[in-house]
Amino acid sequence: MPEGINSAEDVGIRQLGQALTTESLTQLGDDGHAAPRLARSWKWDQPWTRLRVSLAPGVVAHDGQSVTAPRVVEALKSALSKASTRAMYPSLDDVTRIEVDGRDVVVSLSRPAAFLPEDLEIPLEFGPQRVGTGPYEVVGTSGTETTLRRFD
Repeated sequence: MPEGINSAEDVGIRQLGQALTTESLTQLGDDGHAAPRLARSWKWDQPWTRLRVSLAPGVVAHDGQSVTAPRVVEALKSALSKASTRAMYPSLDDVTRIEVDGRDVVVSLSRPAAFLPEDLEIPLEFGPQRVGTGPYEVVGTSGTETTLRRFD
């Protein structure tokens, strides 16, 4: 993708690589509504201001570690620290707290945001190596190249 070479971290070839190597809690379905991805299900504990997300069991990241509620909370907090995230996923701007409750992740908002499940399609990266759970894993990078390998 020579036309996709860009020095920014989240555009161009890096954006394509991220799409192939990471997954999100939800994804948009054909009808435009949230569908499960890393989340098995979700429900509102408090209408439109507190969402409980139950994770799909048995998911393993590229580093071999299980995807657990504490890891998801850490990944979400990291993603929320980026200004580009808040610009692309507007309801995340209202997040006041993300916490672990047993095997679930609970997201609290400062005001109602009915589209939070749709905005949880944000790509998640885990740990200091920023690994994902997608169908491919990064095995090498250089200035203008990223090498991927299939991940079972």
